Amino acid sequence: LNLTLIDLPGMTKVPVGDQPRDIEAQIRGMIMEFITKDNCLILAVSPANSDLANSDALKLAKEVDPQGLRTIGVITKLDLMDEGTDARSILENKHLPLRRGYVGVVNRSQK
Repeated sequence: LNLTLIDLPGMTKVPVGDQPRDIEAQIRGMIMEFITKDNCLILAVSPANSDLANSDALKLAKEVDPQGLRTIGVITKLDLMDEGTDARSILENKHLPLRRGYVGVVNRSQK
């Protein structure tokens, strides 16, 4: 098995410091160069403390993988969700279903 992992940058909306004005278009182009390949598995990383419907990662993945056959959802920051909320429907693949489902990630606490 030959597997290559490529960590692509997250989407940037506003240039910071000396970043070029078209940073959003450059990053989008770089991401699309990889995720349009049929042999690419897409890890669409989204924070649990934000509305999944606003996920840039899932939006891009859906553009190139409309049936979700190559996309794995990764839900981060589960420990930072508002009290009384949970990500059960997402992790059970009921909210925005993907063929390969979702994986939840909780990072080690800084406390």
